[in-house]
Parts: sequence; C-alpha cells; structure tokens
Amino acid sequence: LRGYDAGVDAALHDKVTAERDTEFRVFLSEMRLIKDEFEIADLRHACEATVRGFEDVVRLLGTDTPTLERAIEGTFWTRARIEGNDVGYASVCAAGPHATTLHWVRNDGETRPGDLLLLDAGVESRNLYTADVTRTLPVDGRFTPVQRKVY
Repeated sequence: LRGYDAGVDAALHDKVTAERDTEFRVFLSEMRLIKDEFEIADLRHACEATVRGFEDVVRLLGTDTPTLERAIEGTFWTRARIEGNDVGYASVCAAGPHATTLHWVRNDGETRPGDLLLLDAGVESRNLYTADVTRTLPVDGRFTPVQRKVY
C-alpha cells in the first residue's frame, strides 16, 4: 500500500513492516465487504441522484430536433456536480452508430428521433461512492415495434 503518498510513506517508515502491510491490505479488503449505515445511505444517495440525472436527460430528449450527445453528457454532469462530487466515470452518451461502440465516451454525435440512446452514467457522492446505471432509451420517447421487441 506504499507509494501513493510520500508524506505517509515517510511518517510510517520506521513503524511498519511488510507483514503489517499485508495484514492492513487484508483488513481493508474485508472492510469493503460489509457496509455500515453511513455507507449504505451514501450509496443510496448516489443511486437516487443518478436516477434524477437520467430523468434530466429524458426531459432533454423527445424533441423533433437532434440532441447533441455532449448536451446529454453535460445535463447529466450538471446533476452530478449539484448533488455529488462529480460523475463517477466517463459517461457513455451514445446514439445511432455510436451506441454499438463499447465504452463510447467521445460523445460527439447527435441523437435523432427514432434512435436509441445508450446512457451509462453514475453520480459520485461527496464521499466517493459511485452509482453505475446503464439504460437504453428511445430518443423520441417511444420504442418502435422492432425496438420494443429487441428491448
């Protein structure tokens, strides 16, 4: 666990051993398995804020004019910054041919009525817990019969 912060490394130089490092690594790993009430509440907050970010995006869609993928990204990012620390990872806001590109994060295209939008985004809480939600949304608010069947 060394090598991340020179100040911490210097402060612990004569106080720890490789054996204690291993013990600490195991302890931290096990701490990740069980969440306390504070952590659960923070995760719920991140999830709820993410849902609101998706709702913001849905309100942006559904017009007769194309919507820029970057506008979608910015709309979600605004929610993440208002209710959390930031987005937890680069948002995927992909429509048309971009929607089939794994981890599309350039978000430099546009969505058009009739397209499907692949939105993969998550709000990172102020305590650095992140939600991760992925949905496929019809840009104009309704799936076509073929899209509905595939969905």
